[in-house]
Amino acid sequence: MKAETRSSHLRGLVPLLAAAAMAAVPSVVSAAPVYNYGDSGVFGHPETWDSYSPAVAINSLDDAYSARFTALESFTADNAYLYYSGLVGTPTARIGIQTDASGVPSGTWLNTPGVFNPTAGRPSASFTAVSLTANTVYHLVVEPVDLGGPSSFAIYGSSTNNAIRPYDRAGDTSLNSLAKVNGGAWTTGKDPFFVLADGSNIIVGPGQPYTSWGAPANGFLSSTATSFNGEQFVITDKEVPAGAKVEITEVTFAAALSATPPTNNLLLRLRDSVGTVLATATMTPADADGAVHTFSFDQTATLTQGQTYLFTTEFSGTGSQAYKFRADRSDGVAGASVTNWGGTTVSFPIVSTAANNWSVWSPRGDRSAFDLVFGLYGSVVVPEPASVALLALGTLVLVCPAATRRTGRKESR
Repeated sequence: MKAETRSSHLRGLVPLLAAAAMAAVPSVVSAAPVYNYGDSGVFGHPETWDSYSPAVAINSLDDAYSARFTALESFTADNAYLYYSGLVGTPTARIGIQTDASGVPSGTWLNTPGVFNPTAGRPSASFTAVSLTANTVYHLVVEPVDLGGPSSFAIYGSSTNNAIRPYDRAGDTSLNSLAKVNGGAWTTGKDPFFVLADGSNIIVGPGQPYTSWGAPANGFLSSTATSFNGEQFVITDKEVPAGAKVEITEVTFAAALSATPPTNNLLLRLRDSVGTVLATATMTPADADGAVHTFSFDQTATLTQGQTYLFTTEFSGTGSQAYKFRADRSDGVAGASVTNWGGTTVSFPIVSTAANNWSVWSPRGDRSAFDLVFGLYGSVVVPEPASVALLALGTLVLVCPAATRRTGRKESR
């Protein structure tokens, strides 16, 4: 009988425990994050992007191209940048936004498409303004109108398939190039290269603006003994639940040596927004062979979603010595700069402005100065259950004092 009494009180407590547990875990808003509590993941700026790969060659009026993407925010667009190459003659094409039908363009235009003559490079092409709705898949579609002459052109995309968008590293499995050749079925390729705009205002978020990446030996980014390169970044709520903490233990990084090689180690550091060192990993000159290597931090760094952090490089040496780094480049779209792509809240390149230290730093002038490629490996911390247990215990004492007396004192006699 006493056992049944205790059991009935505990059954009544289950909803209270569940409610307390739910209250203790931050709620997830918008789309589900890439990583949840307890998941291991990679953060920072680890991916490489480019616009090297031909997505489709437009040789026939039955050919077509689509940059498929998910709009994770609502916005209005009236022009778009794509990468056109292989121009023959003077082709004419139309461009606009279509709805999605099971992963491919539906054939239904959401706006009046713009008619234009593709030119080599990454120009903007205009169309009638269209309002897009958050959490909806769309297609930026290009179709040929006139290939007389004969004339033709190609549209290029990325040679990678990252399944995220670079702006805030939100997961987007719909982010792909699609091609239709000679009126056949749509085929799915890799990451597209495209940027949407509203007038002259670049729309951050849904695009992929990186034109190329540079191997360390190219020296697109480097640190000398008096000027260091780094990256400001934020772990966004598209990566992990809002307010979550992430414990970082390792970093992946690639470097090469200058003609006058450094003899001192390169220090890879995580810092908070005011420059305080949180953790340090060490790369030796022997590690700087151009390949990506994994380095362990000297201690676990706990980063909080939504807060600003710095990833920095530094070493002691002479002015002619340098470590050269892997970098992503965005130089092909007018206006895709540090102020209107990432601003001061997501990720952008930084440089030290004080000799041989990071006591003072500033953003690089624009994104064509490249973004440093680095991967931070760690896990999303599961919220501490102790507070939930204490809350549940207090609830038990307050709601069931008689049950508390029965379940201990009688058995102790």
